[in-house]
Amino acid sequence: MQDFNHFIRQLQVRFEKPLPGRPAHEKMISSNRLLVKAIPNAKTRRSAVLILFYPYEGEIYLPLILRPAYDGVHGGQMAFPGGRMEKGG
Repeated sequence: MQDFNHFIRQLQVRFEKPLPGRPAHEKMISSNRLLVKAIPNAKTRRSAVLILFYPYEGEIYLPLILRPAYDGVHGGQMAFPGGRMEKGG
């Protein structure tokens, strides 16, 4: 549990710094997607993901989902739980 507490403290310190933004995003996306220079605008879909870290038997885990295989951009991918923001009260 001590390692997990240290991890959480380090995460808190990092969150006090500015987010890395587009340069970090560009490091992670496929080279095909780099061709699209989309900039968020009024039509951009708002979304969110859940990144949950939890300790288990001395290790740090986070849940991921496996998307079903289908003929589309995200078919068969490992992903964080989450998705499109829904209107609600």
